[in-house]
Amino acid sequence: MMSSFRSSAPGFPIVLLSMLLSVVFLADAGIRIAGIAQVAPTFAKLVPGQGWRDVTAVIEVIGAIFLLLGVIRFYAALSLACVTAGAMAKHLLVIGGDPIPAILLFLLSAIVAFCSRPARE
Repeated sequence: MMSSFRSSAPGFPIVLLSMLLSVVFLADAGIRIAGIAQVAPTFAKLVPGQGWRDVTAVIEVIGAIFLLLGVIRFYAALSLACVTAGAMAKHLLVIGGDPIPAILLFLLSAIVAFCSRPARE
């Protein structure tokens, strides 16, 4: 009979993937915070003002930092997957453009969340 035991500690590939995702999300948040010329018009199409751009950047920074902490990696990856799901919807339904980067970040964040989920007792 196979045991349903699952280690609570993710392996090295998930830790490495978490580190890479953290760098990507920090870079993306830096672009948003800096207000690079291509980002501002994109958010202007969604909502008036640039407040939502700042909120998204803060969520990305917090999520990227928490990805590096093993204890809450699951919740960080889950929140970043939600942010990238919104980015996918934005590209597909509102502004057009290439949704592939958002889809890849969503899938990678979901993989980290799945592999880092808390063990059941």
